[in-house]
Amino acid sequence: MNEHYWDMSVGMGWGSWFFFLLLCLAIYFLFRDSTPLTSIKKKESPLDILRKRYAKGEINKDQFEAIKKDLV
Repeated sequence: MNEHYWDMSVGMGWGSWFFFLLLCLAIYFLFRDSTPLTSIKKKESPLDILRKRYAKGEINKDQFEAIKKDLV
């Protein structure tokens, strides 16, 4: 009787580890593509991007006003 008990306990031990490993892998693959809450950024509107370009000097005031008129 002791021999069979030992065989079952070892088999159950490996089965438990295998199940735990599968569970961990499933959780990893479910959440690996999701972004953490702390890194969620608000999308910039086209007007915000335009203002940044004007502030950096990439476009002049006339270009800024013309593009802004098209956007709004």
